Amino acid sequence: MKSQGSSQGLRHFLRLAPKVGPFSGLAFQPPTSAVEQMYMSSFNETLLQYRALLLAQQERWLQLPNHNLDTGAVTEPVTYRLTDETYAKLLRRTTSKTIPNVLRRDFLSYCADLEKPFANKQNSKAWHKLIKELDTLRSTPEYPESGEPESFVLERPHNRILRLR
Repeated sequence: MKSQGSSQGLRHFLRLAPKVGPFSGLAFQPPTSAVEQMYMSSFNETLLQYRALLLAQQERWLQLPNHNLDTGAVTEPVTYRLTDETYAKLLRRTTSKTIPNVLRRDFLSYCADLEKPFANKQNSKAWHKLIKELDTLRSTPEYPESGEPESFVLERPHNRILRLR
């Protein structure tokens, strides 16, 4: 019974604490009508954009910008270590596979200036492997637009499959 009494005491303390004293700034305050209107406007705008993206996908003309979803910035080499590592990993997994021309061009564009201080250069063995994979990609001709694969499959660890379209 003692634990029940102490939990009730704690509950009452937490109920009152934000209303008075140094914790008063933590008290819940419902949003003003202006803030609520901003929220609803933002939500409705997001919904409209999402519907437009779905329509574009259904009509097969969706083109998403290549933005870094962690930072919100345009994806560029050397600016974000995880991006460099992800490009290297994807290149490794697609080497000797049939990939769409747009992905091939993106790899070659991203790795166009190998003099930049890519994060991958810190591991000499991995960097040389990346260079070799890039050479393989460069030596592979582009597919004619009519023969380009619409999608390709990458096997993921643990037997999960990732389908890229």
